[in-house]
Amino acid sequence: MMQVRINPDDITFIGVLSACSHGGLVDEGRNLFDSMRKDYGIEPKLEHYGCLLDLLGRAGLLREAEELIDSIPSENNKIIVPLYSALLGACRIHGNVDISERVAKRLSDFESSCSSSHTLLANIYADAERWEDVTKVRRRMRDLGVKKMPGCSSVEINGIIHEFLVRDSSHPQMEQIDSMLHRLKNPVLLLDANYRLETEIPVSL
Repeated sequence: MMQVRINPDDITFIGVLSACSHGGLVDEGRNLFDSMRKDYGIEPKLEHYGCLLDLLGRAGLLREAEELIDSIPSENNKIIVPLYSALLGACRIHGNVDISERVAKRLSDFESSCSSSHTLLANIYADAERWEDVTKVRRRMRDLGVKKMPGCSSVEINGIIHEFLVRDSSHPQMEQIDSMLHRLKNPVLLLDANYRLETEIPVSL
């Protein structure tokens, strides 16, 4: 785009920053983010901050990611809740308990009834084998009346959305669904068994 003198817009930067995130190009991502204001007069939106945060989180630069969120100009702090949630997820991946405690506290201030931040913090403590802290988080959830939401997936068929919860068999077509799953599972298991058999047979030359 620069070679043909076409200026990028905010959508272009979302795509390029996302590419930097998945490619692990930290310096390039930083420079591109900074160039939005400096070179093109584009004010970064929440989506751009999210891309840079994802880049820093993947690279383990959690303190820099935390400072990035703190630098976001916003009169409504609730709009940055998704960024704090993403940072908390990165803290678990990299096992950073200190930052996760600060982030979870801020999330709790914004949304004390949200189960995801409490659950994620408890999992971080569990990964660090801090069982007393796990118990404290779960007790706080109970005191606040926070309940962990069950896992959910959905699929759209012919314009109708079918939702499935963990251990939920209330769908009106559950028998047909189970039957189809068994029909799909058996050939896969057979292929796996044949593959193992072939790889275990010694080859004589």
